[in-house]
Amino acid sequence: MGICKSKKQNHSPPILRNQNVKTANTADIVRENSPNNVAAGSQLAFSQQDFFIRSQELMTPDRLNTANKGKFFNTYTLLNNLKSPNEQIRQVCTVQHNQTGVTKIGIIQTHHYKQADLIKVQNKIQQLKKLDHPNIMSIYEFFVDSKQLYIVTENYDGGTLLSRLKFENKEESTRKNQLIQIYFQQILAGLQYLHSNGINHKNLKPENILFQSQQSQLIKLVDYSNTRVNKKDDDILDLTYLAPEVIQNQEFSQASDIWSCGVLLYEIWTKFQPFKGDNYKEKKENILKCRITKDENWNQIPIQAQKLINSMLKIDPSKRLTAAQCLQNEYLKNIVSYTDKTFVEDVFQRIQQYQSKSEFQKLLLSIMINKLMDEKEKEKLMVAFEAIDDNKDGKITKSELKKFLASEKQKSLTNKIFQILDSNQNGYIEFNEFLLASCNTDKLVNQENLELLFKFIDKNQSQQITIKELKSLFIEARLTDKEWELIFNQGDLNQNGKISFQEFSQLLQQTSN
Repeated sequence: MGICKSKKQNHSPPILRNQNVKTANTADIVRENSPNNVAAGSQLAFSQQDFFIRSQELMTPDRLNTANKGKFFNTYTLLNNLKSPNEQIRQVCTVQHNQTGVTKIGIIQTHHYKQADLIKVQNKIQQLKKLDHPNIMSIYEFFVDSKQLYIVTENYDGGTLLSRLKFENKEESTRKNQLIQIYFQQILAGLQYLHSNGINHKNLKPENILFQSQQSQLIKLVDYSNTRVNKKDDDILDLTYLAPEVIQNQEFSQASDIWSCGVLLYEIWTKFQPFKGDNYKEKKENILKCRITKDENWNQIPIQAQKLINSMLKIDPSKRLTAAQCLQNEYLKNIVSYTDKTFVEDVFQRIQQYQSKSEFQKLLLSIMINKLMDEKEKEKLMVAFEAIDDNKDGKITKSELKKFLASEKQKSLTNKIFQILDSNQNGYIEFNEFLLASCNTDKLVNQENLELLFKFIDKNQSQQITIKELKSLFIEARLTDKEWELIFNQGDLNQNGKISFQEFSQLLQQTSN
């Protein structure tokens, strides 16, 4: 492939709790003007609560600076080319990080943007870091040069939806139905989350529904519209999954994604597509008139699943169910509940320990999770999160948490656990908040990861971390110089303005569960 290149041949910290943060004088002036500080010259009066909330913002994925000014091929080595519809414009590969050895997916796209437009595209990709849902592809970082844009995402190597079902179709009928329900509920949960964030997928088909790993039942929606920066990519969409209004060149909507889901559910059950035709014209006509093939294969589909398919495949977009309504459909309501109660008990124990960590410790853990967390461990937490998230909207409410907790003793802890998890105090728990508080730090904070993380933050390789290096990792941080100092000083044990590897290690090792 023309784009791919071959591989080219190191005493206890002070814990600053929220109630101990000193309130700044109302006449405090912010002297430094940078993207990580409020505007120069602004007068500030920040309360303990304000500072806590703004410090917690740094721990969300979208605040970690995703743009990378280095060269892509200095950081990653390409391993394998994956199937890509138009390789002259867009190529998908597995890549390996040269420093950590972690395998990711690299999306390499040719572009012809001018600088101003390129900045808009970069901002668009950075905004995708806000997407925080177990069934949505996560963007890791991106690079850009004069000719190409490189987007690095999580690596999902469990195969596509149809490849998995070809194997699992040997299962007896009841088990097959359970698997399809589990898979389709996740597809709709991811779709509902995209729609709630104003994003239409536009390319929902089996190849874009992947499993996290070979042993996993966790599904990921990939290649949604906002990750395709070239308009020409939309020209390659398969007619099979397109809604009538899209084929007729009308504007794509959330309802168009629901049509694609109806086609998918039919195909998952029968191994055939619902709209047949001996040629392109005949197939197109059958789609436009919604002539669903209802033969002996259709009769093998459970009645409730048939009703759901009919509710999604309506010619009039306004008459189709929404993703949220599909999730409440009878076919998907009675799915076997999550049963790994021992793991859940361990998770809630970690959550209760999390509140004793300082802001600086939490900040370092959030970066370590983003860069180095074991995917199997992360996946277990994703499954637990989805089990608690009863309506599958990507957010856990207090009532959902209480409903999930089994014993009365656990239920009595609902308010305490919810308060710990809802770090930004917006009234619900997002996945990143759950992940940060419930991760197994005994596994995460090992010597190898400590060295890798320290080297990542220590940009100039001086063997010491400065406050400037820490601030450079984040964008749109609403913190003043004084607030940055408050956080940094929690890790600067000898108060010399720099953090050594020894201080760094000591601080993080104290976070172990």
